[in-house]
Amino acid sequence: MIIKKLVLGLISTNVYLLIQKKSAILIDCQKPKFILDYLEKNKIKLKAILLTHGHFDHTEGAIMLREKTNALVYMNKKDLTAPYRTEVIVDKNLKNNQILNFDNLKIKVIFTPGHTHGSVSFYIKNKMVLFSGDTLFAKGIGRFDSSGSSYDNLVNSLKKKLFKLPSKTKVLPGHGPGSNIEKTKNYLKGFFL
Repeated sequence: MIIKKLVLGLISTNVYLLIQKKSAILIDCQKPKFILDYLEKNKIKLKAILLTHGHFDHTEGAIMLREKTNALVYMNKKDLTAPYRTEVIVDKNLKNNQILNFDNLKIKVIFTPGHTHGSVSFYIKNKMVLFSGDTLFAKGIGRFDSSGSSYDNLVNSLKKKLFKLPSKTKVLPGHGPGSNIEKTKNYLKGFFL
């Protein structure tokens, strides 16, 4: 599996293409025309669009990509309700501990509310990689001061779920550089751990 990181949009959102042979899974969506051009140029078929949460900078263009590629959209439907007003069609509702299987690529869904009601992270155990959306960054955590967010839920998602993953698990967040669980946990120790 090749992980292709694309930094797109007005607030530099990280979107990831997980490429196996000539098919791919997209994690989060931004600048769909750019993604579509990349897929067509490289003759890659998009099989699914996995959304970490419902904020516009992670969902923009998912409808267009769905229409152009027939890829199904996966997201926790809690983020379809107010205050998010997400304009996206969700084909598959994501649930905690659900295992998604794409051509023998197993992706575990970890429900990580806090940044939004329906935030999820995606974990690929055999690759030791976590796509954390806006829940966890290399040197910080997602915002919790907007409508629909919760500091307590965010901290619980980290302490009870993400920080229980193996320490060398690579963290690929929704913005900024990557890290690993150990480094990020150590960085945040003085804040709330």
